[in-house]
Amino acid sequence: MKYLIYILTVISFIGCGTNSNTNSDNISSTIPITENTTTPTRIIDINNTILNKLNDIRVNSGMIALTNNSYLNSSAYNHAYYLNINSLVDHNESSSKQGFTGLIPVDRAIYSGFKSRMISENLSVGQETEEFSLKGLMSAIYHRFGFLDFNINTIGYGKENVSYVYNMGNSDLNNLCEGRSFEEIGSYYINTCADSTFKIEANIYSSELNKTINANPSYVIYPYNNEKNVTTSFYEETPDPLPTYDVSGYPISIEFNKNKYDMNKLSINSFIIYDDSNNVLELAQDYNNSSNILSKVNDRNNHISDYQFAIFSKNRLNFDTHYNVEFSYTYDGESKNITWGFKTEKLDNFIQYSNTNLSLSVDTKYNIYIPPINENDIYNRFSISCSYSSTASSPIYDIDFYDKNTITLKISGENINNCSLVLNPRQSNENNISINIR
Repeated sequence: MKYLIYILTVISFIGCGTNSNTNSDNISSTIPITENTTTPTRIIDINNTILNKLNDIRVNSGMIALTNNSYLNSSAYNHAYYLNINSLVDHNESSSKQGFTGLIPVDRAIYSGFKSRMISENLSVGQETEEFSLKGLMSAIYHRFGFLDFNINTIGYGKENVSYVYNMGNSDLNNLCEGRSFEEIGSYYINTCADSTFKIEANIYSSELNKTINANPSYVIYPYNNEKNVTTSFYEETPDPLPTYDVSGYPISIEFNKNKYDMNKLSINSFIIYDDSNNVLELAQDYNNSSNILSKVNDRNNHISDYQFAIFSKNRLNFDTHYNVEFSYTYDGESKNITWGFKTEKLDNFIQYSNTNLSLSVDTKYNIYIPPINENDIYNRFSISCSYSSTASSPIYDIDFYDKNTITLKISGENINNCSLVLNPRQSNENNISINIR
């Protein structure tokens, strides 16, 4: 599984003003819509399987499901097409490049017919399948919070080759933008719609947005309680929340609903993960070693809100293992605990390498895990060679990365004696793994 995950961009332009009987309007500056007349809008019929998987995650986390939006499908696909044809990984587009439909996500959504300016985007490039794209994005903490946003209720998805784009928005706000501009006396918002001068009465705007927020739970944890097949590791994200770690454990997160919690009344007592033997896992420290809980206070990239918290175990989680989590906090003077558990994924024909020769059968696919010796011990290259009878055909190798410490390997052929698997780079001396063929 090879992937590159890029930054989550949340864009929500809004201005405010007041209508009065003297027509004295206080209107903030507006953001011009990027015009494009060369690239046609694509109306895309998509396979909803990946969106169903995302909704499974949200619903099992207690959140509302996202509806599919054809305009956002188009904007997402347009950008996936742009990324693929130009071999790029970026949320922005250049008008000089083929496939351009808008500089930033909100421009592309409006170009495709969406009316609301509250648009967010997740994207990834390089995964072999849509499932790996979603899996990778959920392991990247900033992107995860984008998918588990309390404000969104609709989504579009686009894929072109190995470029995957997800555009999220709010259909209720979009409906307001398709209605009549507010021209009566009272407070209003501007710069919320495709027509940046379009006015929405402030109370109505807040009421429609709050419908979505209030339909979601008081808080969202992830992995959700009793989830199975959870990923074991976190590598990197752009921007990177753990820049001194190349590999750590899968992030555990909690986010509180801003309509149901006053964060001035909340203080964290502890946030821990432990195994079924009650061994508490050591946590990764943030970039300046001030805390092992990622929060707005110490998030070097300024992507975490007051309501969001996450931890990473210093070491990768083990495969096929149950873990428990406890978030202990005080709210308005009352001590509270949130506890839950999950189980990590199990790989078929799993082998954990421990500096000994491997013994493998031909025509069998193995998952070989080489545990990292520290937080920077990963590999990204390999080579394999086998000795075999001079009368036999050359062996056939089916080999790839599952993650940066795990490879999948199947060797096929006749009269194979032994093989050598070389991994690079490696921070230990055990770069060469000898394989006996049985």
